[in-house]
Amino acid sequence: MYKQFYENYRNKTLYIPFAGRVLRHNIPSNFLTTNQMDEVFHLPFEREIHPSYLPNNIKSFQQIKNSITSHRGCFGGCNFFAIGLHQGKTIRSHGKGSIKNEIKTLAEKKYFKGTISDVGGPTANMYGMYCKIDISDKCKRNSCLYPKICKYLEYSHTEYKALLWEVFQSQNVKNVFIGSGIRFDLALKDREFIKQVAENQTSGLLKLAPEHISEEVLEKMNKPSFSYYRNFVDLFIEFSKKAGKKQFTVPYVIVGHPGEELKHTIEMAFFLKKIILN
Repeated sequence: MYKQFYENYRNKTLYIPFAGRVLRHNIPSNFLTTNQMDEVFHLPFEREIHPSYLPNNIKSFQQIKNSITSHRGCFGGCNFFAIGLHQGKTIRSHGKGSIKNEIKTLAEKKYFKGTISDVGGPTANMYGMYCKIDISDKCKRNSCLYPKICKYLEYSHTEYKALLWEVFQSQNVKNVFIGSGIRFDLALKDREFIKQVAENQTSGLLKLAPEHISEEVLEKMNKPSFSYYRNFVDLFIEFSKKAGKKQFTVPYVIVGHPGEELKHTIEMAFFLKKIILN
């Protein structure tokens, strides 16, 4: 059913019978352009907890109150990841000027202490990337990265590195960190990006998502080899040491993915235990 949906949902209205009724799934709306996205972010959002919740403290707000959305969309095509379907494969990037204006608004808040907790999207380092032949909204390939990076994908980190630097240069900003996921296979194409993350964009702990260590499970997830994660971490630690910083990584993993067996879970448990002991 999922394959039928994915093959047809972009250009056909779908009808799914259920419990004596019919669910109609419409064709997705057109993607926002950068200018349209900037217009949305220019709206006078309060960036505060809704008064109806006060005086309670909303933990989800504390997590995102100092973060900036740099783009929408994800072309990773992970089998467990729904945002790619919600937002589409096409990356729609928030303009640098608009982002800096948003930071000015954020800086006026009493809770802002000079630290941007995140500048990212579903996958942080996809900002500014695009399909060279402009067919990402029509292409039926599930992932632009797996089993190998598509030859038509423009994956330069130039725009994202420039954005992070410009945000750091903004008035009243002391720190700029990355809290969204980083795609290792893309990052390894630009060692300078990894160096920049180690030197400037990490608070001490960098959250990463290898998802699993078993090649069999990763294949079912549509994720690249675990070796990409190891290589990224090695470079990150190396650049951190050269910068005189003692920094660590925190792995995010999934247990119980379809196709995972007990042996895979035990294998991952031993890996995590080894990290803790080290």
